[in-house]
Amino acid sequence: MTFLTCKGQENICMAVIPKAGSTSMEMAICGHGTGIRVENHEALSYENSVMFLRHPITRLTSCFSFFWWLHHYGRVTDIMPIELAANYESFIDHILANRDPHWQPQVELVRHEGVMVAKTVHKFEELQLHWGKYFKGLLPWANAHSKAVVTDYRKLDILEYYKDDLNLWGTL
Repeated sequence: MTFLTCKGQENICMAVIPKAGSTSMEMAICGHGTGIRVENHEALSYENSVMFLRHPITRLTSCFSFFWWLHHYGRVTDIMPIELAANYESFIDHILANRDPHWQPQVELVRHEGVMVAKTVHKFEELQLHWGKYFKGLLPWANAHSKAVVTDYRKLDILEYYKDDLNLWGTL
């Protein structure tokens, strides 16, 4: 995974986590597509590294909604066979059998050789509260879309899959 830093803010980097506001955050910090990506091992050397951990079930719902929206509107993606986004059950079966940063546990994405790279972790749900501690300006919400309907299908498997994220989220 990568972290993001920007010209003029070289002392801080932020974890880039799909389906956890990273597009909006990059736009607010650097302007879309202008951020400097650094790999996890490089981010270890930064004075400040921050991660906004989204509740994993909310993130999963957002992920399904995003891919459902792509399916519903006939958009093509190479991340997931689009027909699997037609219903929640197919989507869950697919994500539990396949790794991808869009749904992979966030804690896994911000480790390097087993070490947590982010020195500071905040709940994504409290982003507005903490944003100004690190960055200037308002945070736009890009990629926002309506939420698709989800069920309790394979709930215990999902809770097990995201147990590290849930444990960390519960300590914040």
